[in-house]
Amino acid sequence: MLAIVGTGFAILEFIFSGETLAQPTAFQQKRVVTIYTGMLKTSPFIIEHHLRLSAVVAGYCSLILGAAWMVGGFISKATMNQPFFRRLAVNSGLQVVFVLAMLASIRFADNLYSLVGFAFIIHVCAGRIFFGGI
Repeated sequence: MLAIVGTGFAILEFIFSGETLAQPTAFQQKRVVTIYTGMLKTSPFIIEHHLRLSAVVAGYCSLILGAAWMVGGFISKATMNQPFFRRLAVNSGLQVVFVLAMLASIRFADNLYSLVGFAFIIHVCAGRIFFGGI
């Protein structure tokens, strides 16, 4: 089943992928390593520390959120003809609304499902903004 899903996503990536930058930029490995090292050192690991779940669960959640970025990228590619600043404004507004809704719901739903559900929606919006950039 996993191979079928993977093949499906590979086909979708092949159909909808491509360079979105007007001018490709050089890869800056030192900068990327510095940024990711800082992120890993300061990451609070909410799933492991607050919810007291295993690193495996955190990995699955990361996989789900990565899929959300990919879905946002697919949506971005499908709506590439819409004006960029309009898409940016709509997506940024949606992200703010969902972040506020997530913060407001913390008192009522402090569990993994609500956290990942809101994060999924926010990541789809972020993926749509990032991959549809230029």
